[in-house]
Amino acid sequence: MLPERLKTLRLEAKLTQKEISEKLEISVPAYLYWEKGTRVPSLERLQELAKILNVSTDYLLGNTNQKNMNSELDQLKNDILASATLIGKQLWSRLDVWVDNDLIPREKYSIIAGDFETLISEIQSELTALVE
Repeated sequence: MLPERLKTLRLEAKLTQKEISEKLEISVPAYLYWEKGTRVPSLERLQELAKILNVSTDYLLGNTNQKNMNSELDQLKNDILASATLIGKQLWSRLDVWVDNDLIPREKYSIIAGDFETLISEIQSELTALVE
């Protein structure tokens, strides 16, 4: 659903793949992966795409057929998910500081990083399910 909606909305907005990529500050091939369905954008990128294309993230994902994100509920959902993304970034930053200050041995970094990645992904999934 996402690839088709990305392409349709981009064409409706009369934007090129290059223009969308520039707005997102990513490479054209990275955007093409999303539009072809080869890869899925992160939650943060999905929110940016929704803003650029003037639709809700739910619309992009095919959870609703209502394009516009006019309701306060949609805004609240976006705020909650954005907060989760920010918390994830802060956790990663703290992990780097702990490793840099030798509070965590470097050889344990990859194990902990994998655990962090899993935890952040699970939290985002749970929050997404809660706000739907």
